[in-house]
Amino acid sequence: MTCTACSSNDFRKKIYDHHQVNYRTETESKAFVDKTVPHNYIFKGLVRVCSTCGHGELETALPPQKVAEYYDRAFWGKSNLTQRVDDAIKGNFSLTHLARAKRQREFIAEYVNMADIKSILEIGAGDALLSRELQLYCAPKATFDVCEPGEHWLPYYKKNGIVR
Repeated sequence: MTCTACSSNDFRKKIYDHHQVNYRTETESKAFVDKTVPHNYIFKGLVRVCSTCGHGELETALPPQKVAEYYDRAFWGKSNLTQRVDDAIKGNFSLTHLARAKRQREFIAEYVNMADIKSILEIGAGDALLSRELQLYCAPKATFDVCEPGEHWLPYYKKNGIVR
């Protein structure tokens, strides 16, 4: 098996634990995932991380229909979208989402020197909490861009110095 980004065949395995806690061992991490990550959360398990370029992929690919259903339920649904955007503009986020963004940043820092980052592109950013978390730790002149089809997020991005 080769890396889809750089064609290397040198991988390490890491448990994807919903970016909540960084356990030292695979056993501790698996126990955490089994105990705390919701059963309907489909993105969990072993990730193959390329030792050459850092690109990671879930070891077990998910069916596209399951991915579409998850995103429709968790992000694309329109039922509470206006409220989510209003809350984000006011800086109202759940502690779970803030903890997740912090853990995502810590995960990235395991592979990248944060001071060397010049630009970030967050795809499917929504509230872009990861970009906002990274703004605190990256080089002062780093730029933050998002790829997000939802026009409703524009005022929020402008307020937080994120370019779309």
